[in-house]
Amino acid sequence: MRKKPPSDDQPDLFSAKEARNEAMKRVEDNAVDWMPLCMAAFLNVAHENQGAFVTGEDVRLLIEQRGIPPPHHHNAWGAVINNLVRGGFLEKTGKHVHMKTRRSHARATPLYRIPIKGEPACVQPSNTLTRPGTPPASTATSRPATA
Repeated sequence: MRKKPPSDDQPDLFSAKEARNEAMKRVEDNAVDWMPLCMAAFLNVAHENQGAFVTGEDVRLLIEQRGIPPPHHHNAWGAVINNLVRGGFLEKTGKHVHMKTRRSHARATPLYRIPIKGEPACVQPSNTLTRPGTPPASTATSRPATA
């Protein structure tokens, strides 16, 4: 029986998180002019939609609808979402829903809540932000996605 050569890709959560953080930093460094535009556009959305539940996909679509051009690389959207979560502009709910755009293939994605200023954290996904021109989401969107 032939032995496998040692691999640099052995499971190690610490190293995996470190690699993620380094990649996120590279993406942010390459989007230095674009990121503030996204953050400002989202803050306008957040102010208008406190308490709403959104996905990263919803955030991307809403920012694009406000005329912000696409980033140099699609991974920059993940950096935007991570910055919004770390900054307290999005709260993790622990729930997942299916994405809606065709290119996303209905994969499961985290559901976030836009916090209400001065309200204690209470996460019950009943108020989902809808895209302009779409009917309000039914309660089915608040169910956890299945793989």
